[in-house]
This record gives sequence, C-alpha cells and structure tokens, in this order.
Amino acid sequence: MRILRILKELSFTPTFWLLMYVSHRSFFFLLANTRVQWLVNYFSRLTTEQSLACMNEMLRVNIRQNLQVVVQIATKYSDILGAVKLIEMFESFKTFEGKPDRYPCD
Repeated sequence: MRILRILKELSFTPTFWLLMYVSHRSFFFLLANTRVQWLVNYFSRLTTEQSLACMNEMLRVNIRQNLQVVVQIATKYSDILGAVKLIEMFESFKTFEGKPDRYPCD
C-alpha cells in the first residue's frame, strides 16, 4: 500500500495504475528493465522523501538487481538527498560494497 500511495503522489497515468492493480511485481519488472539513464534522470522530478522511499523499496524488493541503479541515483543526487540519509539507507540493507576496510587517514 505504501508504494501505491507514493505513486499516487507522483500522478502516474490511469494505464499505469491499472498495471499496478494487476500486479505490483509487474511494476518492478518494468522498473528493472527500464533504461537506466532514464530512470536515474526521472529521480530529478521527485522530492527528497519520494526519492528515498522509492530507493528503499527498490532495495527491499530485489537488492541484487536494483543495487547498481540505486547507487547511480544516490551518486548523482547525493547533494540533494543528503549523505547521512543515503548512508543510513545503504547500511540498513547491509550493503557495504565499495566501502574501504580502512580509510587513508586511519
């Protein structure tokens, strides 16, 4: 239901809503198979809260498939979304890929 509320806030078309009611898995299949660059650019239209909620949902549904896209989104919009919120989101899913074992100043 949280996804439906977020999508309603985004004002998707009635055709899209029909797809959502048929199967929410279809949405994530489409999301996963959408051109990555279009998806990354689409996040520029969302508020901070909507972006973080969508990225959380993408990771919750299929972290293995969506992690790279979420990282690209987080990288491009890190100034807007906030580093602390992004780090908390990634840590909540125990995603530590790319995090060094030691920092140079240690």
